[in-house]
Amino acid sequence: MVVSQGNIWEQSTINETWHVQSVTDGVAISLDDVESVLADLIVGTSNPIIPRLGALWTKTGGSGTTWQETCALASCDWQKAGAGLTATLKYSTRYFYAQANAARGLARTQDNVLASTPITSSLLTLACSMTPSFRTRPMKVYRINCAFPSPTVDRSTTDIGGTQSIAQVDVRQIAYKLKMYVDSETLSVSELVKALNPYVGCRNSDMFYGCAPGTLVWDSLSISHLELDFWEVNAEFLFDEYSHHSQEFSIGPDGKPYMTTSGGTPKYLDVKWTREVRQDEAFNDFWPDGAFGENQKYQAWRGWWF
Repeated sequence: MVVSQGNIWEQSTINETWHVQSVTDGVAISLDDVESVLADLIVGTSNPIIPRLGALWTKTGGSGTTWQETCALASCDWQKAGAGLTATLKYSTRYFYAQANAARGLARTQDNVLASTPITSSLLTLACSMTPSFRTRPMKVYRINCAFPSPTVDRSTTDIGGTQSIAQVDVRQIAYKLKMYVDSETLSVSELVKALNPYVGCRNSDMFYGCAPGTLVWDSLSISHLELDFWEVNAEFLFDEYSHHSQEFSIGPDGKPYMTTSGGTPKYLDVKWTREVRQDEAFNDFWPDGAFGENQKYQAWRGWWF
């Protein structure tokens, strides 16, 4: 047996090698007999030495709380060996074991990573991370030195003031990519889709990764298979320093902008901040309950699990 424990982003594995031969002297078995061998080993046995694919690794007197006991049989390689066969069983898992007070957690409503607390019980956790990517978007402006847009208002109700200056500026944005592992044995893919779909296309109503309410859009979501019952969720968010607003001048019935010559220079009479209308959602509500979810959030905010 070879036991290999990976870090939190890697698989942990258990490899077993067994030699199988007939109980009848002088009778050889071949690779054609694999299914018959498996049937003989499984019949009447609760924990067969060589189980079917997908079976969990077991140990006598096990507590069911170790990472080894979350390993499932991913593959079984058979080779001819003399009059018998050699079977190499490869078990794997994505669960990572953290001893009590080793891992840390961040509460669902807490955004300050310095306010994290130790998780006082042993924990089987799954990896989670947040990757930022910095970029800009072009924005045409008609006023400078004007009032800043409110992140909680889609369209300003009054003129934004400032000085007329028709120009194009770069607006800073940060694209965040959240990656987290999930176990479909605990939460099915269909349930996961049902739980996460309502967030896509919405704006945050709570502080999320340092982004004030109204400044972050849940841009996209994808779920892809890793192996066995483990899946990877990728969620993408977009922060905008102007909370996704742009400047817009008011247009009259004739399709032309309202203008004024006050001060002797023609200029736009009325300019407002505006953006698309989106539903507000508390993004932190999507984290799993309990210590497991608190640790995954801490991983994303901190960049490590302890």
